[in-house]
Amino acid sequence: MNKMKRSLVLFAMALSMVFLAGTQDVKAAALKITNFKQTQASTSAVAFQAEAGTNASYYGAVLYKDAQCTQKVKTAYAAGSPEFTVTGLDLGTSYWVKIGYGSSSTNCYATGNLSTDAFEVITAPDAVTTIQFVDASEKTVTLTWNAAKGADLYLIETKDGEFLSKTNRFELTLKTGSQAIVAPVKCLSDGTPKALGKYTSISGLSTLSSSIANDSFGLTKMTSSGVTIAVGGSAAPVYGQYWEVEGKPIKGKGKKISAKDKALYASVSAKVTSNTMYQFRVRSYVVLSNGQKKYSKWSGYKYFLHSKGGKTISGEYGKITVKWKKFKGCDRVVIKMATSKNGKYKKVATVKPGAKKAVITKFGKKALQSYKTYYVRIEYQKKVKGKYKISEIVGNGKAWCR
Repeated sequence: MNKMKRSLVLFAMALSMVFLAGTQDVKAAALKITNFKQTQASTSAVAFQAEAGTNASYYGAVLYKDAQCTQKVKTAYAAGSPEFTVTGLDLGTSYWVKIGYGSSSTNCYATGNLSTDAFEVITAPDAVTTIQFVDASEKTVTLTWNAAKGADLYLIETKDGEFLSKTNRFELTLKTGSQAIVAPVKCLSDGTPKALGKYTSISGLSTLSSSIANDSFGLTKMTSSGVTIAVGGSAAPVYGQYWEVEGKPIKGKGKKISAKDKALYASVSAKVTSNTMYQFRVRSYVVLSNGQKKYSKWSGYKYFLHSKGGKTISGEYGKITVKWKKFKGCDRVVIKMATSKNGKYKKVATVKPGAKKAVITKFGKKALQSYKTYYVRIEYQKKVKGKYKISEIVGNGKAWCR
């Protein structure tokens, strides 16, 4: 009988040990909380979640100010799954979190039930409030902005891509001008960018053009009192740029040309002094945030002569006569002709402006043909540094030989 009692006691003790071991296994499984992840951040709140190896009724999160988890600042609980949103936090700040579980909203913070691994969450930094466009070159623009509280980096985004800056000043390489967006970034303790602040934008950005090529601008119209000058679309300043033109008579007194603040594709109309040779040039510029202008280099000079009321082209049997009034600043006149409006023009006469008249009897080596129309082009030329510069040609004339 005593032996049987001892056997039963030993069996009961063994069974209780098995039961306790099983209970410890279940508790160990319940403590398995993994895959911590922050899902959102604002300047005063964070949202995060984890996976848990238990179907506990409640989960608790404890936020600390330090990685050693000694300075508790906030607690939160969630029913059914470990997904949390904690508010009332400081902006641009790191916190460390431990997650536990329990059967009620009050016992899920028990120290023994908290995950042994702490993970970091961060709130978003303050917004950038003011961006300034402060400089431009042919390839870059320079931006500055106010230092945002809580920011470790700044994200700059344009049509050309995304860039990160450690400071609140950045020289940005641009291919396509227009707009940039700047947002402050808060990093984790290991330097990983994590929380993004609000975007702030700036428009009207443009790199500075190099000197505008001479074949990209010129006269587009000549009226009885003036001219119209434009920059061609194929080489016009890019978005956000403006251009200006200046011109003056080469010799003698006369009206000057000076026009600014012309946007892309806009033309400039100006009154000029007739029968006077002009030189003119253009350049582009961008307007910085403080209102100052950053200019490109001037283009080379181009030339024109506004001939008023003096030029006549007449044809008669076997000859064409070209007449004009006296003009200033021109060293010679070259007359060219073609047999069609868009045909190849050949030089048929070179005369000094004082002559006031030219008579053409041949086209090439052949005499002019009767009952045929010839197209005439008059080039006013000025000698500059040993080379003749040709006046801009807006229109041509024609004559019919009887």
